[in-house]
Amino acid sequence: MAAGCTQFDRRLHYFGKAELTEYEPVQLRIESPEATEAIPEAAAGLLPPRTIADRSRDATWDMTLAEAIQLSLVNNRVARTRNDFLSPGNTILQNSEGVVTVYDPAIRETGVLFGTRGVESALSAFDPLFQTNLSYGNADTIQNNPIASGGIPEGRTLKQEISQFTTGISKTFAYGAQVGVSQNWNYTHSNQLFQLFPSVFTGNLQFNYAQPLWAGSGTEYTRIAGPLNTNVQGLSGVNQGVIIARINTDISLAEFEQQVRLMVFDVETLYWDLYQAYRNYDSLVLARDAALKTWRTVQSKSRSGLVGGGKAEEAQAREAYYEARARAETARGGPAGRGGEQGILGLELQLRRICGLPSNDGRVIRPIDDPSLSQIVHDWHSCLATAFARRSELRKQRWIVKSNELQLRAAKSQAAPQLNLISSYQLNGFGNHLFGPNGEPGTTGAELQSAYRTQFQGDQTSWNVGVQFSAPLGLRNALVQVRNHELRVIKSQAVLATQEIEVSHELAGTFQAVEYWYQNMETNYNRREAAMQNIEAVQT
Repeated sequence: MAAGCTQFDRRLHYFGKAELTEYEPVQLRIESPEATEAIPEAAAGLLPPRTIADRSRDATWDMTLAEAIQLSLVNNRVARTRNDFLSPGNTILQNSEGVVTVYDPAIRETGVLFGTRGVESALSAFDPLFQTNLSYGNADTIQNNPIASGGIPEGRTLKQEISQFTTGISKTFAYGAQVGVSQNWNYTHSNQLFQLFPSVFTGNLQFNYAQPLWAGSGTEYTRIAGPLNTNVQGLSGVNQGVIIARINTDISLAEFEQQVRLMVFDVETLYWDLYQAYRNYDSLVLARDAALKTWRTVQSKSRSGLVGGGKAEEAQAREAYYEARARAETARGGPAGRGGEQGILGLELQLRRICGLPSNDGRVIRPIDDPSLSQIVHDWHSCLATAFARRSELRKQRWIVKSNELQLRAAKSQAAPQLNLISSYQLNGFGNHLFGPNGEPGTTGAELQSAYRTQFQGDQTSWNVGVQFSAPLGLRNALVQVRNHELRVIKSQAVLATQEIEVSHELAGTFQAVEYWYQNMETNYNRREAAMQNIEAVQT
């Protein structure tokens, strides 16, 4: 590479040992990931935000409430809330791993870690396991004792070739039992004397069966906690089964539904707030125009020297006009935020955000749906029953109670000694070759030429049946686990009862608010009618 094309290394180099301070600038240098350096395509074409000083006349987008809700559900992959906007604790910016997304239920369903396993991962504990192993080796050793070496004279070399092959498959059943089938072959070739064959195949076809009879036994335990042999004491607990995995998925779905409901609630609230902002702006514009008309009338009287045209009257009329103008400007351009009055521009920006729309696309959103003026009378008992049945918070807590109750059952099953049934049966094989026909009748080892043949003849069998028993004296850890899950059940049940009372109070408050605001609307409507009649009477 040419000298002019090489990159100059600006780091300092020293002869000898450098001090630590010389390395600190390099070690503390902040690197930025490449993903944050480019401007996203979605942001590159954004129009400047609409401000109060902007006098351009953009097209009007007459939006219905149903359209706003549909846009929020279609455009948002990450759930948004109104209170997060311009907040220092914005969850989307401050805690990206904690935000709720449409992917959360699927992530939960495909979890593989302890405590977060999905259904498929829990079912994988019952998948058949295939294992195989093949090895080959050679050993040459000088012998010292001809008897121990099988006839090799002292000082001579014993030569051996050894090969091992093992293959098998095992499976765990839903009631905790384990079944395994394996084929084992050992090949040995040596120069030892006094052998039937210099090379021989020995092996067996083995069947194993084991089943827990006390602690961790039964289908219920396995479905709740998973197979007993996969549980690690103090780590995995009793929540690795298929049932708990399914309940965790249902809890994740309830959390997602709850967040979606909150987002839809914010969409409706912003929609009607924007609707009210337009009506408020219209009324304040009328008040501003009336104040301007009054000011001009006072100015005309002042120029003509009439009564009511003094400096004090003119200043008062001018101050009233600018006050009305400030209110109208606030109603139109009040910025979005958590404090202060929000106008049309600020509320429209928030509605665009929660609907997943750009901050400015050349159109101005205007709600066209009108709120219902009819009085709706709800039945208290029907609404209360519906709230208890459909509130996702209560459904989530009921699943938590159910999960804790099931885990308590599994914990009680573990609070017992382990007693396991073990058994095995095997067909043994021996032969000069692994496969092949028998030798000529009358020759030595004629019937032992094929190892597979001797194995499946069934003449050489082995079997054993027994039990394994183990129990930590006192069962302290298992009993503490039971007590822990008992407390969890009590806590979750108490939380559920409190949540149900909380929901009933929220519903009662909603009933009061509905009745109050409808009565308040009727009163203000009558007040408005009386004020209009008063104006007409004065003008005539």
